[in-house]
Formats: sequence, structure tokens, C-alpha cells
Amino acid sequence: MSEFEKFLNETMTDAAAIRKQKSDEFQDRVTRANEAAKLTVQSIINAFASDDRFGGYFKPHDNPQGQILNDRFEFTMAGKELVLSFTGRVAATTASPTGYAPVAAFKVARRSSSTATSSDHNVQLEVKTNGAIIPVGLYEIVKSATASFIKNNT
Repeated sequence: MSEFEKFLNETMTDAAAIRKQKSDEFQDRVTRANEAAKLTVQSIINAFASDDRFGGYFKPHDNPQGQILNDRFEFTMAGKELVLSFTGRVAATTASPTGYAPVAAFKVARRSSSTATSSDHNVQLEVKTNGAIIPVGLYEIVKSATASFIKNNT
């Protein structure tokens, strides 16, 4: 094997290793973003379940974890009369202990009619140092958004 062939083999091997490393790093970022999105969805659902003021009114509709695509999510919490449609995503950041910052918003709609919806209402999400995601003031935000929606759509 010539000196050039050795050089070419080493260079191609190094390039393949770099491509694999970049691919692995990308896949790791996608996996971590997906896990952060799942954790965000579950945290919001748990906040509804654990807050007695909701009284179990809103329940997850369909499979909320099935509506996650990489760093984005959509899911619905349904009650007898109202539906809350959540959308959100997680973004990479150095400001968060987990490396990701979740963002979520919801719209209120009547369960019987999908034509009238409220404007977006942001959900404040706090990321704890242990990685837990806590929706802050969820009851108050949902209550205010619901009151506004009903007032404007009756």
C-alpha cells in the first residue's frame, strides 16, 4: 500500500468517525429534547391531578405522550363542558439545570364546538435543579382563561 493510500484510508476513517460522533451527538440531543417534552407534558397532567381545586374536572384526552414529536408536543385536557388544548416545545439553553427550557400554552374551547377558541394563554414552567418541571400558578391561569372565554363566547 502506498503512502498516499495509507493517508487516504486514515483520513477517510477519521472523517467517518467524526460523522458518526456528530450523528450520535445529534441523536442524543433529539432524545434528550424528547424526554424533556415528555416530562413537561406529564408535569402539566400531574399538576391537574394533584390540585384539589380542579376536583378532577380535567382529564387527559387520548394519549398525551403519543402527541410528542422530538422537542414539540400537543395534548388535550378535557372536562365535561370545556377542553384545554396545549401546545409547546422545549428549547436548548444553558440557563436551565437540565439544559432545556420548556414553553407551553393552551387554548380554551367548548367541548361541543371546536370553532370558538380562546387566545393562547402561557403556562409558566419552572425547572428545578433536580430536573423536575413545575407549572406555576396553573389553577389561576386556567380559571382566568376560562372566565374570559365564557364571557366572550356566550
